[in-house]
Amino acid sequence: MTIARISVLTLTLLLMVVVACSSEDEAEPSQAEARAASAQPTTAPEPTNPPVAAAAPTQPPSPTAVPEPEEQDLEIVTLLPFDAIPAVLDPVFISADEADAKLTELLKDRSRRDADTALLAGGSDPDDALVLGVSIEGDSRAYYIPTLSRVEIVNDTVGGQPLAVTW
Repeated sequence: MTIARISVLTLTLLLMVVVACSSEDEAEPSQAEARAASAQPTTAPEPTNPPVAAAAPTQPPSPTAVPEPEEQDLEIVTLLPFDAIPAVLDPVFISADEADAKLTELLKDRSRRDADTALLAGGSDPDDALVLGVSIEGDSRAYYIPTLSRVEIVNDTVGGQPLAVTW
């Protein structure tokens, strides 16, 4: 290498060191500049709500004394004596056509109707008659509701099965 080149290289390095060192001094602000910068107004952060403690679990109220109910001597009023309403043990059934004919006859001859007949008829239209129907294995029965209202129970056999019909 030649001396001229070494001199240029040395000078270049020296210049770089001087520039680098002088840049650091300019980057740091003086104390006066620091005070001026801090004197500028700034916005304060919004205060946060203080933490709220979780509510302690409440205890159920303690039991309170309740007076014992007074025993009352009440009389049970029965309209009929025990087992006064008979059960139907061996019901006899008629066909639907026979039932329509009998009901129509009862409704035509209103002069013959007494209280039982009126209850049996149940109204002026045979088509409005209420029945409780049961069908087991092809064997069907219709129990007339006004009749069931007068008896406690009908013991019957429908489709070979023993059956208790109540209303």
